[in-house]
Amino acid sequence: MSLRVVSEASRATGDRQKAQIVVESTLEQTGGTFNAAWDELNSPEARAVAQQFGATLGMGTPHINGNVIGPYPVNSDGVPLDDVKRDDEHGQPLPPQSPQFQPHRYRVTVPLCVPLR
Repeated sequence: MSLRVVSEASRATGDRQKAQIVVESTLEQTGGTFNAAWDELNSPEARAVAQQFGATLGMGTPHINGNVIGPYPVNSDGVPLDDVKRDDEHGQPLPPQSPQFQPHRYRVTVPLCVPLR
């Protein structure tokens, strides 16, 4: 398994009642393909990795709260391709072959919450 939490992209509320945990597949680094990374991110193991990270944040036993977002591609800077700025600094459109538009890895965002007691 080549899943990791992207802690710098993950967010939790101050009271640790809710969180958005970003999990990334690094499968392509070990000779895997993007298709295999996609399958890995859709697996129950990816959700378990997010829940385990939520527990380390002090959420107790976090539950998935809503729809898991993704898998979605990110470029080598970690920016989702849907969020890449479409123009350069001079206002000119970026060409589709620009490195900013090339997928580097895939991620999912898992929403977590602490159950009501």
